Amino acid sequence: MLNQNKSELELLKDEIMQLKSIVEGYKDIIEETSAPFIPSIIPRTFLVPIAGTLSAERLETIVDKIVKDSSIPDIDNVIVDVSGISKQHLSGLSMNSFGNYINKLKQTLTLMGIETYFVGISPDLAREASFLEKSFLADLKSFLSFKEALKHLMKKEGYVLQRVGK
Repeated sequence: MLNQNKSELELLKDEIMQLKSIVEGYKDIIEETSAPFIPSIIPRTFLVPIAGTLSAERLETIVDKIVKDSSIPDIDNVIVDVSGISKQHLSGLSMNSFGNYINKLKQTLTLMGIETYFVGISPDLAREASFLEKSFLADLKSFLSFKEALKHLMKKEGYVLQRVGK
């Protein structure tokens, strides 16, 4: 009986290890897809949409991923789309903490020579952010939508959108 219990315990331990391995694999997939790096129509410009519930751990992972993905040559602009984030998505995070992650991302990319733009800031996040330190908001480049950011960058880079044919 005791040997049978030991063997059952070993089987359960093996099963737990297999499940942990599966969970780690899913975590890797979630990490890879949590901030996709999408090329835009403007050369050297990428869009990074962020959506879903944000914890400190997930935000740290997202910031690290964006910085890593931005280290490839020929990137001048990164547009971070937070339209999928509202105050309710800040899982236990204070607005100040969220702002610190945004600021960390912006400052790191600036040091790498990359302009960072934020789009889709919801009204509730904007209202809360207005209470943050002025230094945080001073040089934050933001637009209502991805379209508006692209219009700005097209003008800045000297591109014109033109209809071809009818």
